[in-house]
Amino acid sequence: MSAANNIVEVGGSPMNQEGITAHGNATITLKAKENNKITVENAAYSSDGISTLINRTGARPGTRDDGNKIILEAGGDNIVTMKSGDADADYVNNSKVLTETPYYKSKRGSNGIFAYGDKSLVKLIGENNIVKSEISEKSKALNGGFRHIGIYSWQNAKVELSAKSDNIVQGGIWGLYSNNSSISLKGKK
Repeated sequence: MSAANNIVEVGGSPMNQEGITAHGNATITLKAKENNKITVENAAYSSDGISTLINRTGARPGTRDDGNKIILEAGGDNIVTMKSGDADADYVNNSKVLTETPYYKSKRGSNGIFAYGDKSLVKLIGENNIVKSEISEKSKALNGGFRHIGIYSWQNAKVELSAKSDNIVQGGIWGLYSNNSSISLKGKK
């Protein structure tokens, strides 16, 4: 996508919301003269603003194996916002179906950026890169406390934020979490 502003907004069910997802050796690039804005509403659990995923076991093999890449370039700001309110928490708590899912039981909250798998890359380049969480205390407390993370990099994935001014990362519970991966933030000097 290439425009003055790229705006992606999703919402609905309080689980499995995805703003932008690359899967199966895909590349997604958003270029904006001004701003790229990704907003995920109803992100009570198991939701991501930006995510790279690996192929599922048994999935049809791709024609290439160079990983998943999501690149946001903005003349202004790249803004990723995860939102969940008290009504989302109430909806989850009153649903037997939702409280029985593996994601609920493992306490997987929302991630502003979730990069997973070897050769996966999420890169944000802008004046400012902002990853923020607007998760209510009631949503954070689901099932004894969900993990809401600003940037989560796992299994050899890479996340790079490069800003002319500032990188701001605010997670609902944790800001940055890397497991056998890398997260790099480069801002003004």
